[in-house]
Amino acid sequence: MQSALFMSASKPSTCPQGYVLQNQVTHARFLPVEATHSFTYPTVSMLLSVRALEEHSLDLVYGCLFGYGRVWGTITGLRPRGYLQPSHSRRTILDKLLHVLSSRGYDRGLFEDAWMMTMPSFFGFEGINPLTVYFCYKRSAELWVVVLEVHNTFGESHVYLLEIGKDEETTPTKGFDHEWKAIPRMFHVSPFNDRSGHYTVSIKSPSHPPCSSISHPKNSPPRPCVRIHFHAALEPAPDTDQDQGHSLESCGPLKLTALLRPTSSSPLTTPNLLRTLCSMPFTLLLSMPRILYQAYILHYRKRLDVFIRPEPYPVNRTSVSGDDIPLEGGMKWQDEGLLEVYAKKRVCSYLGRRADETSITITLVSANPSILPVVLAPSFQKNNSEACGLCRHITIHFLSSRFYTICLMSPSAKHALLLGNKSEHLFMTSSAELFEELFSSHLVRGLTVSHIQPLSRLLRLSQHVRTQPLPPVLTSPGLSFSAVHPIDAHLTSSYSRCVNLAVICANLALEYLEMRLYQVVRARIVRGNEPWLKWERARRVFVEGRISTTEDSAACDSIPRTM
Repeated sequence: MQSALFMSASKPSTCPQGYVLQNQVTHARFLPVEATHSFTYPTVSMLLSVRALEEHSLDLVYGCLFGYGRVWGTITGLRPRGYLQPSHSRRTILDKLLHVLSSRGYDRGLFEDAWMMTMPSFFGFEGINPLTVYFCYKRSAELWVVVLEVHNTFGESHVYLLEIGKDEETTPTKGFDHEWKAIPRMFHVSPFNDRSGHYTVSIKSPSHPPCSSISHPKNSPPRPCVRIHFHAALEPAPDTDQDQGHSLESCGPLKLTALLRPTSSSPLTTPNLLRTLCSMPFTLLLSMPRILYQAYILHYRKRLDVFIRPEPYPVNRTSVSGDDIPLEGGMKWQDEGLLEVYAKKRVCSYLGRRADETSITITLVSANPSILPVVLAPSFQKNNSEACGLCRHITIHFLSSRFYTICLMSPSAKHALLLGNKSEHLFMTSSAELFEELFSSHLVRGLTVSHIQPLSRLLRLSQHVRTQPLPPVLTSPGLSFSAVHPIDAHLTSSYSRCVNLAVICANLALEYLEMRLYQVVRARIVRGNEPWLKWERARRVFVEGRISTTEDSAACDSIPRTM
């Protein structure tokens, strides 16, 4: 009993497999000069052997003080759900980590164990974990790959993989063991920066691997340190090859720096953990309040405008060599909202019917790796594989489920292409002609005027509501649309048509409320990026040609092309 309460969960004859870290985190902004700002705050984290964690050998007081696999019924804890890929199954953190490594081309057979540096939950509260670091070791006890898992306040996450000895600086900065430069910035973290620029990551490794068979010097507990420098992007010269954006020479001036440095490291035992929690009782609850407070200072005092959150980049980014193995990629996307779920259901149901009517096979591919591609094939093709060659095929790649909302809310296919493809760069089709055919304005087969006439007023009202946000030029003959939307025409009951109209109105109302909320709190968005001005941006594309939206365009261009 005494051993369970006061001793480390590690076996007595081995080195500790878990540590409690008290850290000092420092952030500093250098650009723009008039908005320079810095702050430092303490944090509490744990450095844990992933294998020992999975074996529950790190649980303290029978899992009541620290436990793995749950957050309720324990003072501090970890569960797989909050890390790496989203999963509704009972996948462990180790399973997910091995999947990340193997999907990026690493041989999982070489993996032995990893130190995981992260912040645990506290009395069931899972705060934001801005950075979780995995120090992965080979069977030879050599440090192999460092995985940085970055979370933002929007519920999204991204991983960067840094391989020891690959693209690494031969002489790292003093005080660090490894350093990588010119890492492309791929993830939206701060609302006061876009995704352009590059990182320099410096790592001080743990003093020893988490292998019980490896001895380590006494009185030298691991104190891994991570420093990240964010360099602003340089404007490329007109004759500069875009592929050189990953070179060191393309890094601009230092804009931000962040340093995570442990000030103390003690074995994960009941006394040590209780002592840390008593000395810093609220630290694990303060991550989000600190983020919001610093955001308030930067926005209202330093006068930095807000960049609206862009959709995450696709995971599979085709490389120059033709390989489809990404070195980094998104892990978690925002969950679909109720209105997006409705739009997805309605659009997929409509496209399923149109696949039969037009003999077009439709493949819908999300950038979110947790969403499997949807294939909508004509019924005769499902029963006869040889008929596949008789069908035309369209592939639609999209960054998020907003694609379905655009299809539902746009008066016509041309409007959807203008807004979602050319202006917002949210989706890409292998054939614009087939896309327009799928959403053709004429009444679809099987639906006659007699079906639509009894509720024509309701159907026309739905289409009329869709056109309200459109500038006048987007209702010109060049972008004509029918009085009844094809998706609406497929709705056979008055109830479903009323629900559809309510959803359309709700989407417009939420856009208006969002605009009013920004006005009430006097928040300033980077000019031209306001969400409620998306149709104005589409108007500029239609009238003036392609507008400059480099970041979203890059995201859309990174979608694998099937044209």
